[in-house]
Amino acid sequence: MLSAGPHYEAFVTAVELGTITAASARLGLPRPTVSRYLARLESDLGVALLHRTTRRITTTAAGQRLYERIRPLLDDWAAIEADVRADAHAVVGTVRVSVLPLLTVPMAAVVKHLQAAHPRLAVEVVANVRLVDLRSEGFDAAIWAGDPRDPDLVTRTLAAGGVSLVASPAYLAARGTPQRVADLADHDLLRGHSGSGRPRVWWPLVDGGRFKVDGRFVTNDAALLREAALQGQGIALLSDLNSGPAFAQGRLVRVLPGIVGVTAAVRLIVARRTLLPLRVRVFMDAVVDHFDVRDER
Repeated sequence: MLSAGPHYEAFVTAVELGTITAASARLGLPRPTVSRYLARLESDLGVALLHRTTRRITTTAAGQRLYERIRPLLDDWAAIEADVRADAHAVVGTVRVSVLPLLTVPMAAVVKHLQAAHPRLAVEVVANVRLVDLRSEGFDAAIWAGDPRDPDLVTRTLAAGGVSLVASPAYLAARGTPQRVADLADHDLLRGHSGSGRPRVWWPLVDGGRFKVDGRFVTNDAALLREAALQGQGIALLSDLNSGPAFAQGRLVRVLPGIVGVTAAVRLIVARRTLLPLRVRVFMDAVVDHFDVRDER
């Protein structure tokens, strides 16, 4: 089967310049190669396309019709190639990123910085508790807490912090402070969603175990979960990234410290591939820089 690209390009160039010699110079190809492309095209189509003289070539009726149809197609092809190549050389297009709900607010500063520097860049931030499938769901990157343990994913640790049980002093004053895991059965437990995107039914133990939990309040919104704890609605499992300021202000206190909890890392995750679009690389750099600066404060 004829490979259309170089043959049609040689044909259009020869028609427009009027000689095979000029076409070979424009294309950067030897003259015999251009002649061979033209002959191959005529052979494959089964019709003469060009009148050849010692000084100039002109189109036959069939050749003129072909030229008029092919010229705009080659222009479209060049535009398509330029658009695709822009991924490697220009910060254009949309970066679509899945972000843990507790980290969506910091993304505002990242996006503001990026779009001020790159006016042709669009950013779509989608809040997700679960780790999305970066390939099948159309995301360029994810910011997620945990270790995906998938060799096809590339991760960069952004921050690490504790996850522990918390409650407001007012709630504990009214209901008592649990001393053992078993005491939690007498309390209102505020549950978030797990990495699978479903309500949590297990809470982790510091020693690596876990225990079953239930509760009437469930949300996948980390900010809402923190607010419920602040308002004295019960005991919640929260990340230090989400509840740190409330600890410093004394509005939340830890429950069963050293018994219930886990250390979790927040990671920037992308699918492993040889060439990342420049817009994704620029976004990744901005996120890493943002967390580096925040850690220095």
